[in-house]
Amino acid sequence: MSTAQGSNEALESAGGLVDKYQVSDQRFYDLSGLLRVTSDRLTNGSGQSDVDYPFLSSLFPSLDGMPLIGDVDHTPLPSELVQEFENMQCNSDMGLMPVIKRAWLTIDSTIYLWNYEDGKDLAYFDGLKEVILAVGLVVPKLGVFQEHIRYLLCLTTPTEIVILGVSFNETSTDPHNELHLLPEPLFCLPSDNVSMAAVLGTCTGRVFLAGKDGCLYEVVYQSKDGWFKKRCYKVNHSTSYLSYIVPSFLSFSDEDPLVQLVEDSSRNILYTRSQNGTIQVYDLNVDGMGLSYVASMSLDTIVRKCCNTMRIADKTLFNGIIHLSLIPLAESFTLHLLAITKSGVRLYFTTTPQGKTQRPSLLSLVHVRLPPGYSPSNAASKPGPTVHQGFYRRGCLLLASSQAEDRDIIWLVDPDLYPFQNSLVEAFVNYPLNGRTWCMAESIEPGELEAVQSLTTLPPAVVTQHTHPPRRFILLTTNGSYIIAKPRPVDQLQYILEQTRSGQGQALEEFFHLHGNMQASAMCLILATRPNKEVAHWATEAYFKHGGEPHFIFPTTLGPNGAGPSPNQFQQQPSSPFSSFVQAPPSLGGALGRPVIGPEVQLSGKHNGLILYLARLLRPLWNVSVTIEEKNEGSGDVKVMSHYDIMELAVLGEQLRELKAFLDNNIQFFTANDISSQKHSSPANIHQRMLYFMRPDGMPTDSPDNVQQSLLNKFRCKTRSIF
Repeated sequence: MSTAQGSNEALESAGGLVDKYQVSDQRFYDLSGLLRVTSDRLTNGSGQSDVDYPFLSSLFPSLDGMPLIGDVDHTPLPSELVQEFENMQCNSDMGLMPVIKRAWLTIDSTIYLWNYEDGKDLAYFDGLKEVILAVGLVVPKLGVFQEHIRYLLCLTTPTEIVILGVSFNETSTDPHNELHLLPEPLFCLPSDNVSMAAVLGTCTGRVFLAGKDGCLYEVVYQSKDGWFKKRCYKVNHSTSYLSYIVPSFLSFSDEDPLVQLVEDSSRNILYTRSQNGTIQVYDLNVDGMGLSYVASMSLDTIVRKCCNTMRIADKTLFNGIIHLSLIPLAESFTLHLLAITKSGVRLYFTTTPQGKTQRPSLLSLVHVRLPPGYSPSNAASKPGPTVHQGFYRRGCLLLASSQAEDRDIIWLVDPDLYPFQNSLVEAFVNYPLNGRTWCMAESIEPGELEAVQSLTTLPPAVVTQHTHPPRRFILLTTNGSYIIAKPRPVDQLQYILEQTRSGQGQALEEFFHLHGNMQASAMCLILATRPNKEVAHWATEAYFKHGGEPHFIFPTTLGPNGAGPSPNQFQQQPSSPFSSFVQAPPSLGGALGRPVIGPEVQLSGKHNGLILYLARLLRPLWNVSVTIEEKNEGSGDVKVMSHYDIMELAVLGEQLRELKAFLDNNIQFFTANDISSQKHSSPANIHQRMLYFMRPDGMPTDSPDNVQQSLLNKFRCKTRSIF
């Protein structure tokens, strides 16, 4: 075989490994699979088993101090606002706008906005005469306003609806630096004596309002007046065109006001929640520009379904829906909406028949999940029934439960510790907070929203943690803003390394047991290739100490008809709770048509973790064209351009160079001793058994040392072909 041919085969083999491990990262259950949802007509439940919310300290005592909540940064309210509170006469409200990194506060008829991360850049608008009831941020429609108007701020009072323009300092490198509110409103509309309780801006620039008369309204605006329509006008979607003729105060009562609006931009669906807990569904059509009523479900119906499913006598557990959160298409194909009750119960809904891709046609409760505290071994601590704020995004649940008038307990429930399971397994922790929580949201970093929306699936955190920073959640209270960082698994590994100040110890052994040798080894490589030399040294030590060793697996039984294990035995599937995600090797065939099952070489977690980490680094460009062609319509010239930003390629190139340097600096550890050490823990005739299966005629012709060297050369060939 020529050198060139051997190199090509090595590259092809290495590429096949990268493909294999990228596929393994995609083998996780959809949320509906984790919750065992099988039909839109059936409701099942979870949360009552010890497996749903395991105590980490019981499973792994040495990991008891491993943080589930990271650093908590507190920024007080701007001093100017504290003084204004003393002059408040009627009403005050608070909220968050994470897209522009702003918190807002209304005091009577004035609204204040400031940067919640540092408490600076305070802006205000005091041009209204009446108390502000609702506030909403809207991305404007294209072509309607001048380019410097980046957002719209919609304010409602008892008698009018006002829309302001929002701009930022265009010369700053920070796109959200120096916020400016235009002094004159862009639009002012009468509210027809209907108070609006909530404002929602959709991704297409539409403005919806939740009326306290129970109606859904929309403010329609355009670039100029039309023949029969003004440039800006209000529509009552609950009464259609009758709102043009009959004033709303003559048609509706205040029995069940709307209090929350939620848009699912991945499916173009709008949800409403009323004060009494009724949920309504509206279809915005495929382009997001239509609106038609679909279905609704009252709280009484929801409670009845919950009680029939969970068989719990206390019906109040399911009363009082406090929050709706969407479940985007990337998180679940089947589950569309999540409702949170004042006891912390999660209610999962779908809007389409099972397995259908059609537009929404129903609203069905398909799963009920109890919060921590309802399993046999964990009945002491529960978040409810005083939960007054809830938040859910990408698998992470936050609950604010009142302990006193000015003190909350924050619950964080998250599945990141238990990826690749076949049921939803979550860790939980609570944190005391000074002040009453008014609003909760997740901090959105520049470009993150677009990156998440472009994903077809949302993988577990272990898959993306090498590029995605720790998630941060903002809690707005009367004492200011609290930003809570949620550690990634790799951050928890770094914490253990820094606490033990070595790459050895019981805590590290249990961490590898928790995540499996392959996943934990991949995390070690993330830290071992980082600039922090001390942590890198400990991570390298842990990688070689706890990453496991290669070994041989000899079959003891034959499958049906003597044909060996069935193919399903070797399929990569999400694991059962608390077991690691193992790559199963293919079986070997025997000679003369006789199905002989040979020994399998089970490579170490160090090897598998190395390939897994490399596959994750290469994923962004592995199956995508590196360049794109752009044709000039006038001249016909074709320009070849890079598909990636130069900074993206620079970061990836540096990560690959650091990984190669790690291999070069530690090649002395990849010696024949890694394999020869197995002779002490394997059957005495392991080499003879292995050599027997290596020959079609069953006659060994090679020595054990040559077999060891062959396996070593195979590993080195893979690493050379990749790097």
